[in-house]
Amino acid sequence: MNTEDKAKALVAEVSSQIKKDGCYHKFVEPDVYHAAKKELEEKFKCPVVSKSILWDFMNDPYGARWRAISEEKKDTEALRKGSLIDCLTLTPECFENLYAVEEINRRTNAGKARAAELEEAGKSIITPKEYEDAKRVATLARTAIENYLSVYHTQLACWAMLDEVNGEKLPCKVILTGMFDAIGGEQLNSPIVDLKTTSRSIISKAEINRNMAEYGYGIQAAIYSDLSSLVLKQDRPFLFLYVSLDQPTRMRWVNINPCDVEMYRARYYQALHEYTSCWKNDDWGDAMLPYMTYEVPAWDLKKGGQNG
Repeated sequence: MNTEDKAKALVAEVSSQIKKDGCYHKFVEPDVYHAAKKELEEKFKCPVVSKSILWDFMNDPYGARWRAISEEKKDTEALRKGSLIDCLTLTPECFENLYAVEEINRRTNAGKARAAELEEAGKSIITPKEYEDAKRVATLARTAIENYLSVYHTQLACWAMLDEVNGEKLPCKVILTGMFDAIGGEQLNSPIVDLKTTSRSIISKAEINRNMAEYGYGIQAAIYSDLSSLVLKQDRPFLFLYVSLDQPTRMRWVNINPCDVEMYRARYYQALHEYTSCWKNDDWGDAMLPYMTYEVPAWDLKKGGQNG
C-alpha cells in the first residue's frame, strides 16, 4: 500500500476510539501519521492539531493557514540530516523504503534518469558517506535511549478529541495529536522521550535554552504530557534527547520543570481557543501586517554622522 492508503486504513482503525477516550497506535510510520491528519479532518469535520501546527499558528496565524493549505514543506540540509538520523534511530525498518544509498552523477543523462527513477519511487537519495555518518550518530542515540529505557516503544501516535480545555468550552471540537518518538514500557514513571537533532552547540546550556524557546519545545512537552494523561491514562515525565549534527557528536538529556510545563500548558490552551475560533469562522486574519515605525539598528547608530 502507498502512504495515502495506509493513512486511510489507520484512520479506519482508530476513528471509533478517538471519539470515546482517545487512542494510540504503536509504531506508525511518520509519513502515514502526517497523512492521517488530513483524513481525520475530513472524516470528523474538525481541526486536527499537533504541536507543530499550533506553534506555527501562534507565531503567524495567516501564514500558518496558507502553509497548511498549500502543504508547503520546509527542506533544509539540517532537516534532511535530522530526518535521516530519526529514521535510523527510531524506525530502521522503514529505511529501505524511504532512502536509496547511491553515488549518482546528475550531470550525466544516466545519472539524471536514475535520480528521477528513485525520486518517482518516493526515495530520498543519500551518498554512502552520508549514510555511514548518520548511522554512526543513530547508533549513539539509540544506545543512549536503550541505556535509559530498558524496554521501550518507538513512534507511538496518540489522538484525543477535545471540546473543552481547563473547564472552558472550545469554539469547536478539536483532535489533539502527537507522535512519541520513544516511550518506556510499563515501568513506573518511565518517561516519554523526544529526539532533537541540532546544528547548534549543545555544550552551551544557554544555547539549548534558546533553542527550546525558539522552537516551542515547552509547548510540545505540555501537549505530550496531556496526551499521555488523556490517552494512556498515565502521568509520565517528558525528556528531550539532544544530539548534535556537528562533529564530534555530542548528546545531552534535557528535562523541563513541571512549573514551566504548567506555564506552557496555559499558553497552548489559549492558542487552542484562538485556533478553533479561526477554524470555525474560517477567519485567519489577512496579509496586512501591523503598521510600524523604523528604528535605526544599534550597528547603524555607531556610524554616527558618517556618510555612506
